[in-house]
Amino acid sequence: MNDGIYHPQSEDRMKAFQSGINDLRDKVAAIHAELVLISPPPFDKLPIKSRLVDKDAPEFGYKTPFEDYDLVLRDYASWLNSLAGEKLHVVDLHTEMNKAIVKKREKNSSFTFAQDGIHPNREGHLLMATIVAQGLELNTENFSHVSADKIAKDQLFGETAFSRDIHST
Repeated sequence: MNDGIYHPQSEDRMKAFQSGINDLRDKVAAIHAELVLISPPPFDKLPIKSRLVDKDAPEFGYKTPFEDYDLVLRDYASWLNSLAGEKLHVVDLHTEMNKAIVKKREKNSSFTFAQDGIHPNREGHLLMATIVAQGLELNTENFSHVSADKIAKDQLFGETAFSRDIHST
């Protein structure tokens, strides 16, 4: 999932999402491969409070997102998590990133991984990479020595999307 439509939940959209995932699962199973799904990262309404709209708004989009859009993403994540099992692996970015936001806000009430509510900054990308690595059962014990700023300064990454926050507002 890349970006969303920022709308309230819709039964039709959820059914389309489920159908697409089920088709993908069938195609992957047909070639005897393992499917790894990653739930969407959270929507953080805190940094964009002034742009939020309620469920009865005439228009939804990046500039006018539904105020409870994270609940919509949570629905997608919950459904994906319900599929986890043999030959289908689910990494739950949504829940883990929301837990991290809550923890960070205990020290800094305005903390966010996404200045625009949806696109993660460097620290958010690093957390996503860590969650995915852990979800794939990779050894992440050395990740504690890594920071987003340190990676951005590494010549290996140069001017990649990670080395600058391309979606910052």
